[in-house]
Order: sequence, then structure tokens, then C-alpha cells
Amino acid sequence: MTIINFNEFDLNQFPVGRTSKGYFVVDDDMRHPIPFFVIRSEVPGPVLTVTGGVHASEYTGIEAVVRLSRDADRLRSGTLIVMPVVNTAGFKKRSVSENPVDGKNLNRLFPGSPDGSASDRLAHALFSKVISISDAYIDVHSGDIGEALTPFTFFDAGNEASRVLAAVFGLPYIVGAPRDGFSCRASSSIDVPGILVEAGHSGSVDDACVQQLTDGIHRVMVHLGMCGEAMPASQIPRELSLRTLTSELDGLWYPQIQPGMKVSRGTAVGRLDTLLCDGGYVPLAKDEGIVLFFVNTLAINKGDVVCAVGVDADR
Repeated sequence: MTIINFNEFDLNQFPVGRTSKGYFVVDDDMRHPIPFFVIRSEVPGPVLTVTGGVHASEYTGIEAVVRLSRDADRLRSGTLIVMPVVNTAGFKKRSVSENPVDGKNLNRLFPGSPDGSASDRLAHALFSKVISISDAYIDVHSGDIGEALTPFTFFDAGNEASRVLAAVFGLPYIVGAPRDGFSCRASSSIDVPGILVEAGHSGSVDDACVQQLTDGIHRVMVHLGMCGEAMPASQIPRELSLRTLTSELDGLWYPQIQPGMKVSRGTAVGRLDTLLCDGGYVPLAKDEGIVLFFVNTLAINKGDVVCAVGVDADR
């Protein structure tokens, strides 16, 4: 079994014309090895890195990256670096969003830090040793165990190459990443166009959404000149900005919306109540737009995003 410390990663150590696989480790820590595949064509070309499992219970996204790792025959030039599960500690624990080692959300930490806790160091190793030597980056996500979602793509709104990549991927909506720390914003900051793609929901493996994701990756590979023709996207993506509603209490959540549903300003998106059934309140949409995702579990915590609405970016 091949074990490689991130700090020792070098593409030249992998032979061309074949698929190499093994595990990455951070700081020689063998407790949570991270699976990887390096697929190198005999024809020189771009390097595309594709990751899954940054959020460890987003199983549709993970399965899409697993299937990509089995599909080396499509590659005609360049190199694919494929990591199906980055947050392996969370994967083992079926953790939602967080790395159980330190309780941090990995997709809020990029580009990471070599001197921080486990998640900071993991983000730093991935960013500095793999993403940084890539020509493009795709971070594959989906709705986690408690999340309903309609397919969309995050991109760095300040980076035109990232916007182009998001449009090429072909999901119905593209959304500017809302904050620093997102993988796609960090990659674009060093001129590696990056996108974060979302399809699938509720911690399940949805084959139709897996296909959407693998088709999108194939379109990006064609765009980069790494493989032959791909099926064109069925629509021109609509650019949206993200608006979120958060819970003001701990307790119970009864959503009254569906993914992809159009809502108007003032639409009741559900009902919140305490565990003592004190009456709670009804959160109202603040903008007209499309429901991109929402929590679909009964349990809710104060400060949780209960739903996110995409509004037209030019509004």
C-alpha cells in the first residue's frame, strides 16, 4: 500500500500512462489516511484536481468522485488527481460538516494553516501541495444527512475563469461563494480556477444526481482539452446570489418549502418551535428567489441556516 506524506507529493513520482493509487497523510499521522488516485496520460496536458468528502456525509458527491476514479479510459491528455474522501475522520463517524477530530468545518478554513489544529493543517496540505499545482479544481459536494438541495455551483465571483468553469459544468444555477474559507475561493486566489458543485440530498446516493456530477466533470475535462466530446448542458446556468435565514432558537423545525421552489418576499418557509412547544415563530423569506437548500430534519439549533434562497445576481 502506497502511503505519501502531503509534503512529499510530486507528480513526477507517478508513471505516465497508468493509474496510481494510495493514501495521503498529514504530518505522518496514520490515523486518518486520505485515499487518492493519480491518473496520468502519456500525452502532456492540464492537471485537474477533483475532491469529494470535504463534508463527509455528502454521499452523492463522494460516489460521483469514486466513479470518476474508475473512469480512467476517458483521459486523453494531462493528469487527473482524484480524492474521493478528504475528511476521512468524519466519514468514519458519519459526521455532518465537521471534522470530529477538532470540531471544525473544513470548507471554512481554506487555504488553511500549517500551525493550526488538524483541520487547518489538512486544508493547508491539500491547498499548498495539490491544488496549487493544478490548472483547475473541482470540489464535489451534495446535500448532507439533514439537507434538501437543488443542484447548483459555487464559484469565486471575482474570478472570471472560475465563472466560466461554473458555467461549463452545467448545473442549473451558479452562485458566488459567500465567504472566505471556501475551497473554490482559495484556489481562485492563486489563479487556479475553482468551483464547488452541489447535487444530491439527504445523505443518500441519488444516481441521477451522481450522473449530473460526473457529466459536469466530463464537460470540464473537455473544456480543458483533456478528453473528447461531452454531452452539452441542457440549459444556460442562471447566476444567483445567496440569501440565508437562520434559526433564533434551539428546538423543532417544520419546513414548508421544496428544493427549487420559487418564493416571494414574505413567504413562510416553515415553522420553528422550542422543545417545550412555547409557540415559536414562522421565518419569512426576505427576498424573491429560488430555494437552493434547507435543513430537512426536525432538530434545529440556534444559529443554524434553516434555508438559503438564491436571488438574481443583478438585483
